[in-house]
Amino acid sequence: MANRFQKIFAQWLVPFLLIPLMTRSSFLQWNCRGLLSNLDDINALLDRHDTTCACLQETYLNERTGNPFRRYNVFRKDRADTTHASGGVAIITKKSIPSKPVSLATDLEAVAVEVCLDKVITVCSIYLPPSVVVEQRQFENLCNQLPPPFLLLGDLNAHSTFWGSTKVDHRGKMLERVLLTSSICLLNTGSPTYVNCATQTFSSIDLSFCSPCLYQDVDWKVDENPHGSDHFPVILKLGRNVNSLGTRPPRWKQLQADWSTFEKEANLASLSFEGMDVEQINSVVTDTIINAAVRSIPQTSGRLPRRPKPWWTAACETTRKEQNRAWGIFRRYPTSANLIVFKKARAKARWTQRQAKRESWRNFVSSLNNNAPSKVVWDRLRKIKGDYSAFCMPLLQVNGSLCQGLKEQANTLGEHFQNVSSSSHYSQDFLKVKGIAEKQNLIGHDSDHHTYNMLFNMTELLRALASTKLTAPGPDRITYSMLQHLSKDSLESLLHFFNTVWKEGRLPCRWKVATVIPLLKPGKDSSIPTSYRPIALTSCLGKTFERMVNNRLTHFLEENKCLSRYQCGFQMGRSTVDHLIRLETTIREAFLRR
Repeated sequence: MANRFQKIFAQWLVPFLLIPLMTRSSFLQWNCRGLLSNLDDINALLDRHDTTCACLQETYLNERTGNPFRRYNVFRKDRADTTHASGGVAIITKKSIPSKPVSLATDLEAVAVEVCLDKVITVCSIYLPPSVVVEQRQFENLCNQLPPPFLLLGDLNAHSTFWGSTKVDHRGKMLERVLLTSSICLLNTGSPTYVNCATQTFSSIDLSFCSPCLYQDVDWKVDENPHGSDHFPVILKLGRNVNSLGTRPPRWKQLQADWSTFEKEANLASLSFEGMDVEQINSVVTDTIINAAVRSIPQTSGRLPRRPKPWWTAACETTRKEQNRAWGIFRRYPTSANLIVFKKARAKARWTQRQAKRESWRNFVSSLNNNAPSKVVWDRLRKIKGDYSAFCMPLLQVNGSLCQGLKEQANTLGEHFQNVSSSSHYSQDFLKVKGIAEKQNLIGHDSDHHTYNMLFNMTELLRALASTKLTAPGPDRITYSMLQHLSKDSLESLLHFFNTVWKEGRLPCRWKVATVIPLLKPGKDSSIPTSYRPIALTSCLGKTFERMVNNRLTHFLEENKCLSRYQCGFQMGRSTVDHLIRLETTIREAFLRR
């Protein structure tokens, strides 16, 4: 039982966690000079590069500022020893990527996070102000606290010919010694990362370091536009795959289904089950229904939508192009006049975008009235907010060690669920009784005359289908709606299949396989496997047959008064409330008889 559960879990949970989004990881590094003031530019960069993780410096945030990102987690360290917003570092990670903060014992402005790609890597965002003295031991102490492999990204305000500067300062010499005496690699290629608007000069003060094992896997590139800052964004492409949870399994759009076409295509009556066992019949029935569904029911792509911008207008596009053009001219010819033109173009682009947002919101609000359906209102709100639901799997720990990769996390959960459902938890006396009971043949030679052993009829099948709810399908992707829209002749064939299973007393193997979804228990630590409970999505064909059997046995037990009148579990119209009321009544009657 335990081994079979582990096999089933490994077969179906792992593909659920590893929906096929196997792409290179994209990291963003940027001194944004104000996160909130440049929020639109940050969102645009995140979307354009499909960023897995972003390291931001000089965020200018304080403790009253919440998370301005709906699709990203934010880990940050704000500057607390100042009366006005300044400094600060932050790391933002996709909610669909498991991540966990790393505790750092340092006085430096730094924050670190572990993110789970194909392996767990550590990402650190750091900002070293030019006026602060940083000793070599402080920087080395920070690096030693980062679990390898790591990326250390930030604005270090250091000059050295090692990374493209024309001069060398004290901090640059200190970092040179660190590079020469430790196993840390520099990723900079010499491209400038900072523009001094006062002197119209360029320099390289934003640095990227990594562990040696990552050096060959990282492509380092500077963006051509500083946007709303005087630092250029740096894009790092990591050759490791992103095992992201950022895609959804394709779903049937049943509201747009052509059920008449489906009924014709899913013609089970034309199939011949002669000489087939239950496994073969189940495969034929499943393939026929799914092929009919593919021809008559549209499906979702499974890809998560890009962040929508319903407010983006032609004027926004025009002013953005003018800003980029002005920056290109200034970069080639860095003069004061060209700098002024660029700043004017940037201000105009920002003003145009803000006006477009306000106008879009006014139009949306004015379109709402008492007759607007609530669904339309909420759909429009979601489009404006750019919301979508994404399953967020945190990093799991086993005996203090992090699980490396999503596949290992799935196996860890599978082992936990296997252990919970294992027969090893039963007492020896119960195991003996269980073993004897399982060896008994439930259907005897003289039991055919019992009503509960008779073949099923169409009334029982229709009753079972009528009592179903629109729940998620199992691994075979067959839904209850598909079964309900089968023709009468096809239902007769389906009933014949169910009766074959009933007579042989053997279930198809595919009915025993489930897509297992781990759900976090309320108030539990998300990093511990024991904090999750499984939800198993099994075949709707199997659940329909199960409902038919259950209805028949329940009727027999109730008709022959085999159930105790005090039993409320698995009884229609009864629940634990009945027992609570009965207990309360007994207590009150006892008080009255005192």
